[in-house]
Amino acid sequence: MSAPRPIWLTRPLADNVAMAAELERLGIATISAPLLHIESTPVSLPTTPPSALLITSRYAATALPDAWKNVAVYAVGAATAEAVSARGYAHVTVGDGELMDLLPRIAEEMHRTSLLYLSGEDIALDVVGLLAAKQVQVDRVIAYRATAATELVPELRDALHAGALGGVVFFSKRTAAIARLLLASADLTAAAARVDAYCLSLAVASDAAQIPWRKLHVAHRPTREAMVEMLRLHGAN
Repeated sequence: MSAPRPIWLTRPLADNVAMAAELERLGIATISAPLLHIESTPVSLPTTPPSALLITSRYAATALPDAWKNVAVYAVGAATAEAVSARGYAHVTVGDGELMDLLPRIAEEMHRTSLLYLSGEDIALDVVGLLAAKQVQVDRVIAYRATAATELVPELRDALHAGALGGVVFFSKRTAAIARLLLASADLTAAAARVDAYCLSLAVASDAAQIPWRKLHVAHRPTREAMVEMLRLHGAN
């Protein structure tokens, strides 16, 4: 019987390392080829604590100051909330992993007040505009930069050429878009027809669908745990 084909992990390196170890325990081989590289940026925070904070990535949590630990925090999902709690913040509201699902609660609870949004340099949603329409003032501070990869690593190119790649994981619309560009530049778009794509959400899958993958899979919840479970069920085949 032939060995299971590996799964391409596209997340930043630290996330890939943790996920690869978990998948290895499930008997799923992986190729770590990050499509985003994270770097912190200089952060200038106001001297007065905000009424509340919005954090949409665990990478932004590193910018949280010790002096604000009593400030309420809205975290987009469980992984982000865990990173916020690790900084000593006790009042954390946890979303289900989809920012659009969290915004109505913020709009209701923060009506006619303000909050500080710690984000990456590139964002998918105009949070400032969406909440301003609900009479919530948002001040955005960029806490990190996610730089796109510029080429596919040799191990991944070889696997695609040989039809030896079993799947790819996408946790964001941006990584799906980067994959499309890099596959095209390497003349490997057609090779995707032999690869399954595993997506965090329907929104991510809509971008991933611009590549002719063999099959698209969508996690039943937009969480890392649901992605691992989906790979356990399908990715080792």
